[in-house]
Amino acid sequence: MDYINSLAMNLNLTESFLTWLKRREATLREGFTIIESNLQFVMVDEPFFLLFREFHIKNVNSAPTHLRNWKIFAIAASNFQGHLQIIYLRTASSGMEKMGSAAILQGVQLAISSIRKNPELTSKLAGAVADKCAANLEAIRYLQRNGVPVLYDLNHFCGTMLRLDHVDEIATHLYNGPIFTKRNFAQILLNFKRLVEGNVPSALHDRYNEERLALEALFRNLFNKFPTRSFSIWWVNSKHLERVGARLADKVHIGAEDGFHKHPALADPNEAVVFMATLTTVLSQIMHNDLMKSRIALSESLLQVPMDEDEPAMDEAN
Repeated sequence: MDYINSLAMNLNLTESFLTWLKRREATLREGFTIIESNLQFVMVDEPFFLLFREFHIKNVNSAPTHLRNWKIFAIAASNFQGHLQIIYLRTASSGMEKMGSAAILQGVQLAISSIRKNPELTSKLAGAVADKCAANLEAIRYLQRNGVPVLYDLNHFCGTMLRLDHVDEIATHLYNGPIFTKRNFAQILLNFKRLVEGNVPSALHDRYNEERLALEALFRNLFNKFPTRSFSIWWVNSKHLERVGARLADKVHIGAEDGFHKHPALADPNEAVVFMATLTTVLSQIMHNDLMKSRIALSESLLQVPMDEDEPAMDEAN
């Protein structure tokens, strides 16, 4: 595979990284990879949630016509301070494979299976965030059946409300305002329910109620494991993943244009799948290192000052 050697040279990949990549050759041939090691950042006594989203790569004009359109499906883990790492990737050409509900479900099943191998990780998984579109519904139902509450990504929720002729303010304030504790979360969610009943069209009450119940389940998971901690849900949305995924898709596009131009063997669809999956995985792990460095720098800075566990939250003190 000349293109793998070319990647190694162009990106200065180490021998240890190439060995790591070699161990994933079988799944890369299927177009995906699961990166369990990227879950290590939540092992330091941190709860986390899952996010999943699809990203479109710009047309690869140097590729054969039937291999120009590609998508990336990514699953990430994030803690409640916004530190995020991608743990699953699938890369597919729309000319060969539809990135539909079956592929999304398979990815989510693999991610959950990896987490469930470790009881400590399992106990720290609070929930998941996703666009509740048709393609995601099977994966969402699978998560719910396995005790993982799924929140409607706030941006997509607000977009749905707009299409239904309603401008959301209540859910947006809930995500951006309170500090939640074991003592106050039930009361805050009750206040949320009352606000919805008094200010939102009745035809939309069920949609808001579904999100309230998902949040209640998420908080129960959190406080069963971390009863003395306090949490904001400001980061419990897909914004950060969207930025990371968009950057990854741009980088993959640049690498793909170069790869298809230099390596005629990639006209073979099977070789193209391996190349694109490998390229996506390699670039994701390079970004992983950058995100890890950023996380360490932030943890050592004054930008993150932990709340004293004995200090009451603002809404409790008032």
